[in-house]
Amino acid sequence: MNNHNFIEYEPDAETVDLIRRYENAVQKRSKDYFDEEEFEAIIDHYLNINKSVEAITAVDRASKQYPYSTDLKLRHADILIVKGDASRALQILQTAEQMDGCSGDVLFLKGRAYVKLGNFNAANECFEKGWQAEDDDEEREWKCFISAGDWIDVKEYKLAIHCFKKIIDNNPEHEQALNDIAYCYDRLGDSQTAIQYYNDCIAVNPFSDAAWYNLGNVHNSHERYEEALQAFDFAIAVNPQNSSALYNRAATLIELERFSDAIESFKEYMQFDINNAQALCAIAECYENINAPAKALKYYMSAIKIDPECADAYYGKGLIMIDRTHYDAALECLHRAICIKPKAEYFYGMGVLMLRINADDVALMAFRRSAELDPYDIESWLIVSELVGSTDLRGALGVLDEAHVHNPHKVVVFFRKAALYYILKDKKSCLASLEQALKLSGETDSDDFLTICPEAVKDKRIKALYARYKNNDISTTSES
Repeated sequence: MNNHNFIEYEPDAETVDLIRRYENAVQKRSKDYFDEEEFEAIIDHYLNINKSVEAITAVDRASKQYPYSTDLKLRHADILIVKGDASRALQILQTAEQMDGCSGDVLFLKGRAYVKLGNFNAANECFEKGWQAEDDDEEREWKCFISAGDWIDVKEYKLAIHCFKKIIDNNPEHEQALNDIAYCYDRLGDSQTAIQYYNDCIAVNPFSDAAWYNLGNVHNSHERYEEALQAFDFAIAVNPQNSSALYNRAATLIELERFSDAIESFKEYMQFDINNAQALCAIAECYENINAPAKALKYYMSAIKIDPECADAYYGKGLIMIDRTHYDAALECLHRAICIKPKAEYFYGMGVLMLRINADDVALMAFRRSAELDPYDIESWLIVSELVGSTDLRGALGVLDEAHVHNPHKVVVFFRKAALYYILKDKKSCLASLEQALKLSGETDSDDFLTICPEAVKDKRIKALYARYKNNDISTTSES
């Protein structure tokens, strides 16, 4: 089997002459003679320049001239697998197997075909047998690497790891295998092992910007932002042209609330991608966070100019218009954002706008839609319960019950329910909800029960609950 690399491939003079003769023969529909090795060189040439249609045509022509050539059949099957016709490839491989036995090449290609067809057990069995049947170490390593890539394509990361480990056991400094096995562990949620392998890859090649970049992404996904930033810095130091590292570095700086630094990093990134509307929106958001709304608006407008369908830009502009009390312009922007992409946050912004102009009924619909699109956003549920509760306290309790289904660990829901029960004079339910809230709440959890129901400080049973769970004399607290 051959490892085709159409990026680095450059045909020699002999191959150029061969291809010229072959293409003249095809064009003239002549039956010029090419020996088997020449056909193999022709097929490999087309594969190396990523012209699979021409390669299949060459295989068909060669097969007519050499119907008993196993090598040509293997090449034909290889191309069909890549093109997605695995069933036909298997038929050809079975013919090759009958003609010349079950070689390592046949097993390897059968394994690849079975992967494409979703028969993973058969695929794994073929790969294992092929691994044992292959005598050439370099060829075995290459086949194992390709097999691992096939497993990654179908998200069978454990099987891919099995292949990569075989490579690494034989060649501990195989840079690409170290990088890719780390990726697989990260996909499986084992970030510590992923980091270990990325570090091994970096130890082999400290100048691998890809490994530094991937390491940064792992740290980022687990909110280790300082470590992520350091990794992205190394990736950029190794390769200043790594635009992805620049972008992710800027995004990491936002997470660290270093907004001015993030702006500069995004601007560096945009030297490579000047028309990236999302990067412009990110810069705008940074300017908003450092209280520079005029500059933010400028970048939102630039994003819209580059991409008239950039929903985030319309949304950001709409929020600035709300702050400036330009409500008609805000409505136009938010409506445009929602039409492009009906995201929860856009409906939330529309709800905020509707409250500003006292259109509570429309606001309620907007916040309800926000909660439907993102049921884990507790703020939308709380606002919906407040708006419903202005006329229907029992209805508000129903909203909080629905919020609890999606947010069972949000203590604020229990405090709000306790407050509503207290107002409804359902003391038993109030005490049950309040006790559950106090039992589950930590120091950072919101407790607005007494804010909503300040007279509850006089209730002995409520005072006893606070004393039991929070070691807190609420009467003293309320007086202070």
